[in-house]
Formats: sequence, structure tokens, C-alpha cells
Amino acid sequence: MSIAWSTTLENRDVSLISSTDKSDISIREDFFPNSRLNSDEGQAIQSISEIDLADVLNVELDENEFATIDLWDFAGDKQFYNTHQTFLSKEALYIVTVDMTKDVESILGIDGEDPNFWFQTLHYYGNKDNSRTRLDPSVILVGTKIDLYRGNEQGSKKKLFDNCCRESFFKKHIRDFSLLSNTDENNEEVFEKLRLKIFDLAKKCPSWDQEIPVRWIHLEKTLLKLSNEKPIVTRADVIKLGLENLEPIETNEEVDLFLKYHHETGDFVFFEDIQEYVVLSPQWLSNAFKCIITSDELQKDCDISSYVKNDWDDIRKTGKLSNRFIDHILEQNKLSMYKNHILNIMEKYDIIVRSSSASGQESFYVPCMVETTAIDHIDLIFDNKSKTSCLCFVFDFLPMPIFNHVLAACTRRYKISRKEYEPVFFKGMCLFDLDDSGCEKLFLLMYQNVIQVQVWKWECSKNKIEKSYSGIRTLICSDIERAQVNRYKSNIPYKTQLKCNITLYSCFKGMKDHDQLRKMEEYYYEEHEQSHDAKQIWTDWYEEDPKESQIDLNHRHINFTKMGIITLDVLADALYDLILVANPNFTTPRSECDISKLYDIHRNKMNVFIPTPGDDIERIRLTRNELQHSSKFELQDARFFQLCNLHKKVLGRFETKNNVSDYVQRFEDILNKKMVFVDWKRIKDNFKFVCTKVQLPSSITASKGCGCTISCEIDSPLPFESTICWFKDHNGKDEPVIVDSKKYHGSTIEFPSLVISNADKCDEGFYSCRVVYPTNYQYVEDTETVVWPKTYLHVNNQ
Repeated sequence: MSIAWSTTLENRDVSLISSTDKSDISIREDFFPNSRLNSDEGQAIQSISEIDLADVLNVELDENEFATIDLWDFAGDKQFYNTHQTFLSKEALYIVTVDMTKDVESILGIDGEDPNFWFQTLHYYGNKDNSRTRLDPSVILVGTKIDLYRGNEQGSKKKLFDNCCRESFFKKHIRDFSLLSNTDENNEEVFEKLRLKIFDLAKKCPSWDQEIPVRWIHLEKTLLKLSNEKPIVTRADVIKLGLENLEPIETNEEVDLFLKYHHETGDFVFFEDIQEYVVLSPQWLSNAFKCIITSDELQKDCDISSYVKNDWDDIRKTGKLSNRFIDHILEQNKLSMYKNHILNIMEKYDIIVRSSSASGQESFYVPCMVETTAIDHIDLIFDNKSKTSCLCFVFDFLPMPIFNHVLAACTRRYKISRKEYEPVFFKGMCLFDLDDSGCEKLFLLMYQNVIQVQVWKWECSKNKIEKSYSGIRTLICSDIERAQVNRYKSNIPYKTQLKCNITLYSCFKGMKDHDQLRKMEEYYYEEHEQSHDAKQIWTDWYEEDPKESQIDLNHRHINFTKMGIITLDVLADALYDLILVANPNFTTPRSECDISKLYDIHRNKMNVFIPTPGDDIERIRLTRNELQHSSKFELQDARFFQLCNLHKKVLGRFETKNNVSDYVQRFEDILNKKMVFVDWKRIKDNFKFVCTKVQLPSSITASKGCGCTISCEIDSPLPFESTICWFKDHNGKDEPVIVDSKKYHGSTIEFPSLVISNADKCDEGFYSCRVVYPTNYQYVEDTETVVWPKTYLHVNNQ
């Protein structure tokens, strides 16, 4: 079991507040710079004494340091593991307990019992740089039932570490360990040491001494006090309380910054794309999840009325969640008015999955509650099919939320297949119809740390698959990347491999990389000791481009390749390092920052090194654009030499600015390197721009007078200067929705979803979301011919 502790800023040491530096970020300019407070409109700047500060904060000052530490008790049943992602943060301190009487071998690999499961989960939600001496988040390791364990303390410590640290870097999270007896009356001394260690580690959390506006602290105190009576409030309530501050927060934008900060530290739960409510007590949200994700043990204590008993049985069998069951459970727990908000959060984190039907009715599936079946059983319930090779995404560690995100994305794209009127949906696996005929089905499976994908096909005239499903592979790769980067802030390594079409899904012997198979004529598969046509295996999932395979690189291709590597690698590194010079606390990994994102940060989010026409930052962006607009992915000699002379000087200047000495040397190494077809292909693929796919739910329901969010997902990063536009159908004509921050919010690159305040009947109808690209972009699909998806908003009177 894992217990998370979270620290807040209440009653923090005065010196930590009053030493705020004025140069940090723009919204902090009227904090307490160097123990002084800027007065209103031209009044004299006055020094702030401790008494003055006490008046502003409305607290009694004490020589000691205080902080509120929140204990979150998550549900421990396996069904609830998928809900933990909503709360996990590297800002928290975790206690992992281990039963010392259990045999190590008997619990290895069992989720929830194997302590390595918790260490893996926490590791990939925190800092992943294994080269560091210490890793976040911090963990205290506690061995229990030491009174029943036969061995000395040293042996107990060794067993505790051996049980929990299968990977050496797990130890870098451990800050302390304790051994507890379940019967010893002298445990109080051990608990006191544990309490002191928690306090000591809490003060070392990244957010402990982070300097924030004093007015934020006052609003935080107000909300923490309010949370005892109201665990959830509207965003409008928070805005009102901010205005009533002794030091008012006067803009909605700053309130949102305040809420985002406290969401990251774990004090509150707030999402800009689901912003109607603010959850002041994360424990309240955890309890709300328990109501819907109801385990067998909790179900015994619930009053499941006879008229929804069949619905409960349906959840356990098929995973389908009826609106009637949701309404009954939420009404029992007095949560009915928050139904849409709770469901939206659960859908955001793929705890529940919305599915469309032929009739247009909404339904939900709960992946963690559906019954289990043998992984090879599903292959037996459909006969006479041909199958592609099996596409495998092999992870070092695969948290269930990542698979559930892929499952949710597929559920939005395709209909779940049925067998004898029942959905083919089991825990960790699902079958989808790729088209209305049902003759092509997509099988999605999670087994151990591997996601497996295969297409099944039924044809009258032939029994061989002769097309590539590379588009599906690309979509699933995008789903995985989006789940890691956008949803769970993790970066778990994985590789894509293939195995033959008659494989057992439980066997991973002999899997091969795509590049390996391309070089083979035949492929011997160890699992069933049989050879296969290697080309047939990889062409099921990868396009064969006959034109490219025949290309002999000319000097123009080589020029393009070298300048592409210089631009995407060296020049982009220089832009990234320049951000670190201005803001050493910048934490976004370089791998998540392409030139578009780096330019956007320099232009819109920094107070120094802001690009201006003709400067080095602009030169880098224009070079990237020039390469991206190339239709043949070639670069003439004259232009290549011109760019080389330009950027060698640019990199020399960046070496001085960034105090880095290897940019020019890396530049020279690239010019001297021999380029081959694979290099050109990689750079070409990096620059080729494909029209982005937009995903909307099939429909959404809102209550009259309440706010709602029409969720929008975009499957790839957008070019700089792209915009998001929403349209509503009026008598068969799409008219633009004016996002004015009053009635409508969102519709930005960061938050493409549309938020509607105070919905009424006139808001009901079809909505579509579109991406408007910068002019002169070279892309594969013509955006004028793209059919943008639509969704229907239903507005109920209640």
C-alpha cells in the first residue's frame, strides 16, 4: 500500500516569504521584494515588519516553522490503481509499506503486493534521470510485522531493500526506512522518529520554500479553511474570494495560475479544460471515484437496489456503465449535482471510456472493472480469419493508465466488436470493428509490459492480407506519446517490435525490430520453429516506398540532410540552452521541445532573449521553415554554403551567450560526416508536415445553467502560429464561435477544448473544431478537403 503526503504553504516561515526576489516572473512584481511591499498608485514604499505581515496574512506569527501535511488514503483494491494517476506527483512524499513475513518470490510481479510495482509507478511519475544521486519523489520504506519476522535488525534491513529494489535506481528514491511491530507497546518511539523524518523530508520538497505572491497565501488559507465545509466549489467562487482578499487577486488569469500551482503541488484539483469546479479536498475526489469504481468488497456494503442489480452485474461482466447505475450511486452519496464534473475528470484520465454507438447514444466502459479471460481465449471465439503479424510495443514498465489511454483512443475511433450481442471487451484486451462491414477487426491487448496489436480479417475471395496498416501503427504511437507527455508527464522507454501472425500472445520469443526484418528474406520464429517471409511481416505495419528505396543520394539530398541535422540538433540545442541561461529552473526536457516550441517560449514566455526581426533566434526559425517547405527535400549548393557560413557564426555567438564550447565543433563534425539514405529519410520524415487529426466525442450532455467542456484532442504538435477555431451549426451553415472569455473559453493551442459557461438551450447543436495553419506550409493533406469532426451538445432542462 502506498500513502501520499502533500505539503502546503500555510503558516510557512516568514523569512521564506519576505525574501521573494522581484526579478523572478512578471506576476510577482508586487510581492514582497527584499522585504518591501509596493504600495498602491504612487504611495510611498513601506518596509514590512513581522506585525505588518501578520496583518496581511491574518495569522499569528511564531518562531517555529509550520506546514499543513495532508494524508491521502487511496483505495487499495486493484480496481482503483488506475485512479491513483490523478493524484500522483513528485511534489509528494510517499510511504511504501512491506509485510516482512511474506516470501519475496511469492509476491514478485503481483501488482499491489510486489513493492517494486509501487517503486516503478512512483519512479516514472517523478524524475527519470537515473544518473542523479537522488531521485524524486522521496520515499520512506516501512517494514511491518517485524515482531513475526525471525531475524536481526541488520538482516531485516537487507531483506527490506532486497524486496523493494530490484532495480538499483529505486534505492535513489529511498530517504529513510523504519521497522514496525504490530504488537510492540514501545512503537511510539519508532512512530515519533517516523514523524520527525516526515517533517524533515517535507521541508526538502521542491515546493516548500518556493516564493509565491502573499495574496496567493491568503487565498490558499481561505480555501483550506473552506475545504472543511465545502470540499468542492465553483471556479467562480474562487474568483470571488480572490477579489475579497486583503490583497485582491484582480484577474481571472492570475486565479487560474494560482489554481494550476496548487494543482501541481497536490493541494487542490483543477483543470483548465474542465474548469467549472475546483476540488479543494483531493480525498473527496478519491471517495467519489470509489462510488463508481466499486470493488467487490465495497459492493457488499453498498445499498445496490434491486432495479440496478442487473446493471452492477453488467459492469462486472462487460465493463459497461449505465447512466441509471451512475445516477443511483451518485444520488446515494449526495454527489448528483457534480455528476458531469466527476465523469469528465474520470474520462480525462481514461478511468472510464466513452463509446459511441450506431444510434448515437453515449455509453461508458470501465476498463478496470471488466471480467478477465485467458489471453489466448479471445483468439478462439472467432474462426476462419486471416491475421496480420503482431505489432508489439515493448516497455521497460507499462503502467495500466498508458494502456487505458490507447484503449480509450481506439474506442473513440472505432466501435467495439460484438459476439452474440455481447461486447468483446475484457480486462486488458478489446476487439474493434475497423469499418461498418465488420470484416476487419483490430485486436488490442496488454500482457505483462507489452501492448500487442493485430488486425483480423475475413474475406470471401482470398485469405491473405495484402495492405499495410501503417496508419493504425502511427496513430497508436501518437496515443502512447500523448499519454506519456501530456497526461502522465512520464517518459517510459519502449521499443516497437514484430512477431509472426500465428503467435501465442503470451510468448515473446524471437521478436524482431522492423529494421532487422527489412534486411532479411526469411525469418525463423523460435516460438513454433518455423520460417516466415520477413517482408510479409514488416509490410503489414510499415509502408514500402518503392520510389525512396531506389533513390541514390545526390549532393542536394546530402546538403539537405546535413543542414537538417544542424538545425534540428545543434541549433535547437542552442535555443534550449539559452532558455536555461535565462531560467535555470526550466524543467521541460529537451526531448519535448522542438524549434516551434522553443521559439514560442522565447517569444511569449520570457523577459529576456526575446526574438526580434533579423536576430539569431529568428534566423534559426526561418531556416527551419525553409527546410520544412522543401517539396523535394533537397538543398542547392549555393544556398547550402550560404546557410553554413551564416550558422557557423550564429553558433559561435551562442557559445558565448550560453557558456558552451562545443556547438561549432558539432557543426564541423556533421559537415564531415558521410550521409546515407537512412539519414536523409530520418530528416525528411522530421520535416514532413502531415495535417493534424482532431478528435471529438460523438456527443456530450450538459445541464441548463451549468458549465460544460467539449473535449478536443489533437494527435500531434502544431506548427508555430497555428490557431484553433470552433464552429457551431446554424441552419446547416457553420458559423465561428467567438471565444470571448465570458461565455466561451479555451480554443488555444495549449487547451484546444471549448468551455461553455452557463449553458442553455440555444447552445444545443453540432460543434466542430478545426486547425488553421500558417500560410505557405508544405503538407501532405490539403486542409481545404479535410472533413473536420463534429460533436453534438445536448442541453437538459434540469
